[in-house]
Amino acid sequence: MTDSTISNVAATISSVATTSASGTEAAAPAITFTVKADDTVRGTIAKIKNHPAKGLLVAIEGNPMAFMPNGCIAGRNDAEKAARRAELLAAPGTEVTVSVMGEPTIEHNNGKAQGRIKVSEQRAVIAAEKAARAAKASERSAALQAAVDALVPGSVIEGKVTSVASKPSDRNDGSTYAYGVFVAVAPNVNGLLHVKQIEGGHRALESIVAAGTVTVEVLEASIENGVPRVQLSQKSVASKAFFDQYPEGAKVKGTVVRVGEVADNLHGRIVELGSGDKVFLADDDTFVKSESALARGNSTRVVITGEIVGGFVRVTRKGL
Repeated sequence: MTDSTISNVAATISSVATTSASGTEAAAPAITFTVKADDTVRGTIAKIKNHPAKGLLVAIEGNPMAFMPNGCIAGRNDAEKAARRAELLAAPGTEVTVSVMGEPTIEHNNGKAQGRIKVSEQRAVIAAEKAARAAKASERSAALQAAVDALVPGSVIEGKVTSVASKPSDRNDGSTYAYGVFVAVAPNVNGLLHVKQIEGGHRALESIVAAGTVTVEVLEASIENGVPRVQLSQKSVASKAFFDQYPEGAKVKGTVVRVGEVADNLHGRIVELGSGDKVFLADDDTFVKSESALARGNSTRVVITGEIVGGFVRVTRKGL
């Protein structure tokens, strides 16, 4: 069946001329359309005995009969489309959602005006799926924005370590260099805790990874190109907790656990306090008659200062 034949069938159904009581033919009504290209509308499968072999006729209220080609019936493949066609043919009057393909037109055939509308169920299905995906993406985006907005700079959060942040090392031997950890601070939001923001630097990084959780302060939180950018710090949290327990000027007792160069250009001793916290006693701050008094394993009293060097709180023996 040709498109011209299909058009004639649709026109015959939609605009059959009426006959007056005297037997004279009444004037055909003007053809109007209430739909336009790309509209998604509801229609019903026409209640007629024979549909065109190449498609189905769809009744859309207020419009001439529309034609839906077989290839535009909903289905992921030809077999599904054929099954759907059979289903619709078996139930005339079934409601379908269709998309209007192109602008409706009026064609003239043998002196008669005929309305022509082409529709697609498959296109409507695809549009609905696309709209559903867009709605879900919008919901996720709104939820992500709300989660990031709740991360107010200065707020303190205990988060789970999700992975180690690393990059190739400069040695070109295939090894990697860990420069921090990613920490879950909200649903679907990870923040970067850079090693420079870790109290104790790389020495403490391994302990944080092993612990699996860490208490951090939010430095900055934003979204760039749909991706959360959250910067975290553990230094301020660790320092606050330490100084809450050991205020500046406090005199405490500890054990020397390391002697010599404790970090780059830092020479002195690491003293472990009763709490397990380690502090730094520089060579210039020992104030003892014999260095042997501060050998590894010996106990000593120190005074807490408010200074942090090399990731350690600095202590002194001055004033004891």
